[in-house]
Amino acid sequence: MKKRFFALILAAILGVQGMGGFTVNAADIPEDCETIEFDKRYWAEPGETYWYKFEAPAPKCVFTDMQIDGVGDWLYGWDVTSHRYYDENGTELGTISSTNDPDVSEWTEFEVGKTYYIKVTALKEGTFYTLSPIREAEPASDIEKEGYKGKKRLELTGENVEKFIAGNTNTKWDVYTVTEEFTAGEENVITGSDFFVLPYKVCFDESQLSVEKRTTTYTTIDHTAQTSWDSLAAFVKKPYSGTENVVDGGYVQAANHYACAMDGDGSGKAERSYNVFVPTGKRIKLADDGCFYPLPVNERFTDVSAKAWYTEAVSWASENKFMNGTGDDEFSPVTPLTRAQFVMILANIEGADLSVYKDVQSFSDVPKGRWYSTAVEWAKDKGVTSGVSDNRFAPNDKVTRQQLARFLCTYAELRSIDMPEGAELSVFTDENRIADWAKDSMRVAVAAGLVTGMTESTLAPRENATRAQISLIIKRFYEGYLRAVTPAVETGSYLLEGGTCGYSFYDELITLSGKENPHVLYIGMACADPTEGWGAIKSEMCTWRGCTTDILLLEDLPTDNARQKIEAADIIYVTGGNSRMLLERLRRYGTDELIRRAAAEGTVMSGSSAGAICFGAYGTSGIRDDRFENIYGTGCVDVIVCPHGNEAKRVEEMKRLILKDATLVGVAVDYACLEISGGMYRIYTEEGYHKLPVAIRYWNEDGKIKFEDINSMEWRPIDELYNP
Repeated sequence: MKKRFFALILAAILGVQGMGGFTVNAADIPEDCETIEFDKRYWAEPGETYWYKFEAPAPKCVFTDMQIDGVGDWLYGWDVTSHRYYDENGTELGTISSTNDPDVSEWTEFEVGKTYYIKVTALKEGTFYTLSPIREAEPASDIEKEGYKGKKRLELTGENVEKFIAGNTNTKWDVYTVTEEFTAGEENVITGSDFFVLPYKVCFDESQLSVEKRTTTYTTIDHTAQTSWDSLAAFVKKPYSGTENVVDGGYVQAANHYACAMDGDGSGKAERSYNVFVPTGKRIKLADDGCFYPLPVNERFTDVSAKAWYTEAVSWASENKFMNGTGDDEFSPVTPLTRAQFVMILANIEGADLSVYKDVQSFSDVPKGRWYSTAVEWAKDKGVTSGVSDNRFAPNDKVTRQQLARFLCTYAELRSIDMPEGAELSVFTDENRIADWAKDSMRVAVAAGLVTGMTESTLAPRENATRAQISLIIKRFYEGYLRAVTPAVETGSYLLEGGTCGYSFYDELITLSGKENPHVLYIGMACADPTEGWGAIKSEMCTWRGCTTDILLLEDLPTDNARQKIEAADIIYVTGGNSRMLLERLRRYGTDELIRRAAAEGTVMSGSSAGAICFGAYGTSGIRDDRFENIYGTGCVDVIVCPHGNEAKRVEEMKRLILKDATLVGVAVDYACLEISGGMYRIYTEEGYHKLPVAIRYWNEDGKIKFEDINSMEWRPIDELYNP
């Protein structure tokens, strides 16, 4: 009787479930459930619970605490704390696979296009998590047989856009939109790739897909996809002849576009698009072979020939946004430059904030509101010019060669650049035509190779300088004198410790700040408890060295307190610990952007271990046992920071990234600090504290790892660090 009773109860339950009126163990899914972004790393603080929804873009997905590094590399990640998933009714379906086994048969299967829900709960350690769909990319050669071909367009849609993209120190981009109209085949999943052969890195974003009479369920594009020249050459109709660009530090990049359009019958009209973020001033073109290449300057400007003596300089000046064209497609190379135009060039080189001068008028002939007004006021304020008289600047007068020399020398003084001793000018027959106020500047400009004779015996100091001449002169000036004193962040000072380097570390921080009793902000976000270690810093910096100090707390991050504390600091010290925890916490509320801004404004940045990794374009971080990964830093310093550089497996992981990206330079340090200040760098350690500090620079030369011991207390130009 008892067995029959329970059988009837069980049958009743199953019957009701079959009618959809009752659910066993139904979860209470929040109505405002956030949609999870695929391939994005998330961080949950200890004890936090999050719900997400998503439409399955692929038949298999994996849930890990690491971003997928490519199926071919078999690096999928590690288990997260909790990752149960549910259907729309709240029925628990199980645990999403988080295996790092390359056998994808172990991975969770989903119904493409169906909505699922994930519940993530972090225990006391907190947790990272990433949901990654596994898609089989189709080669470009297969796209045409799917009906995937049509008219492709490339359009410049934005200039000088401010955007920080992880892994890049560059934050100013020109935006190109790639659009292609085509007839979709009968397959639901549509993929495609566009290829770029460029001498610089670009980034991809904002993928879109629309297909007539179909529902687009998923669309994405690889952020910084790269491939080899061999694989690219197999796809294009006409292999690119300029392969020397690839050898000379160039990039072969593939914009791998994945998309899924469902519920359609047969073919239909379709359009896909995405944005390409290109360093500001660079120009790309769409070639007949379907690839994108740099736009030659003679194609950009119709009045600049391909082989003129000034072609390379014009290309450099325009790409770096130091000089603009005089029209949509003209540069006017033989046209003289005005005084107003030249101070604008100097302001562009400086990256000056001209908005603060909009209401200032120092010269009677420079009214407010003209295109050059604020640049002239900046030059007057900084001592670059005093005008041609007490109240006149003569903005429309043509700049002469001697005026040019004076401008360059006063600007060099502004930047504290050591220029060479003046040259002897008696070899020029027209030396006596140089104005008294310009003689010293002309001697320096000639000695520096910035101004050369018009002939072997004439200097022509009072002749006008053409736009072509100016482009060559500022290129020489920038590459010979300015670039060597321009760190990744213009006025940045850093002391990045790769391992204990002695007690004088704290004294050096105070020296870098230039203040007797600086204010120190402690950031302990790399520890589960952000207050851990603050007591030691207070003891070292306050009790023993007379500083004041504050701490950045978790509760500060979503409030204005974070900004106020960061802006008030003379020194920011970031502790060691879990690098990923540190950076995820900082990025969650945009605190990383506040740190970048403070570094640019001169706040001294310091950190040990994870704190040192924090400031690099990348850093090589440990993840459990003897596993390591390269993670994005805040992008303040344009290197891979590899602390504890005596750990062989850590250094090997850094090398792996350098082999993938030939423009990256890695610095492994241990028992020492990488110190950067005033456009110079050195390896700092307390004398006698450690006998063998580790300081080695690594780079990629023609596909092979090169390295050099850079352990030295001698200051060297930062350009030598970034460009070995």
